Amino acid sequence: MKKHKLPKIYGKSIRYLLICITGIVCFAVLGIYPNQKTVTSLDNDTAKLETEIREQELLKPLYDDLLRRTRTKVPADLPFPEKGRLDRTKTDDIPEILGSMAHKSSLQLVDVTLDLNTLVKGSQSLSVDVRLNGGFLAFRDFLIQLQGIPYVNEIEEVEIQPAQGVKEFRLKLALALK
Repeated sequence: MKKHKLPKIYGKSIRYLLICITGIVCFAVLGIYPNQKTVTSLDNDTAKLETEIREQELLKPLYDDLLRRTRTKVPADLPFPEKGRLDRTKTDDIPEILGSMAHKSSLQLVDVTLDLNTLVKGSQSLSVDVRLNGGFLAFRDFLIQLQGIPYVNEIEEVEIQPAQGVKEFRLKLALALK
């Protein structure tokens, strides 16, 4: 049996071989590896987006319910009466007026406090503190009704606090007096 001899590899052939191997390694290091990192990064981003989509799908019924609750009819004609002044002798009627407005708005009137100091000093305005309990949409209706009173100069303060399953609303009103 004859032994096969390997051909002699000459110096130029080894150089060409090393150049080709170096080119392949450079291509792999410079071309394939960075793309592999980019693909891994894109896979992570895709996984995050899929998680967010699942969360949004879970929250959509809740969002639809809240949206349905808040869709209320806006009054077509908001009250804008001519501004007037309240007679000083009728200040005792203020709690009754605010109480009926609160009842119409499905709110519970907790307290109405008139600042008698402003009444005694001969001031042109009367400060009134009002406390109500109820929901936000009912409070909105109350504010719309309050706008219809001609002697309400301004709402000086509004404070909203959570209280026993409902919200507590505190208003400070300035009423114009004669």
